[in-house]
Amino acid sequence: METTPQIADTSSQESMASFYNNYATMIVKDTNGNEMQYKSVTPYDVNVLMTDNHYYKQRFGKASSQIEDVQAIILDSYADSDDQETLRAIAEALDIKLTKTVEWSATMYVSGSMEIDLLDDFDLESELSENLQVSAWNGDIEIEDYSVEDAREN
Repeated sequence: METTPQIADTSSQESMASFYNNYATMIVKDTNGNEMQYKSVTPYDVNVLMTDNHYYKQRFGKASSQIEDVQAIILDSYADSDDQETLRAIAEALDIKLTKTVEWSATMYVSGSMEIDLLDDFDLESELSENLQVSAWNGDIEIEDYSVEDAREN
């Protein structure tokens, strides 16, 4: 006689608990490195893994916070430190990039030429403001704003 598997009622904790069987087995895919394997596990095994996962998640969060604190200390004191070599070694060990953000402004002289229709109204500053762009090819440079000023015909 063929038995039909029961579908668990997941509407409440109590109804799910009535279907819980700590000794049941299930087949799961386990990817370890480049190799994928199928393994037989019990709900107990899954509970152990979930408990471990919660523990490691908490430890990871705490360690990440501590590394952020160390990063702030290193970045704040690096420029004035008499022992930059040690700070550099600590930063390297913790994969901390020794960088800082520099806000800047610059003046750029641009010259060029364009063909214009003599029958149209022409405003050089408006034309340049609408069609001239400033960009950075290096991903570390961010252009926040630019404007066209003092546009004149030569």
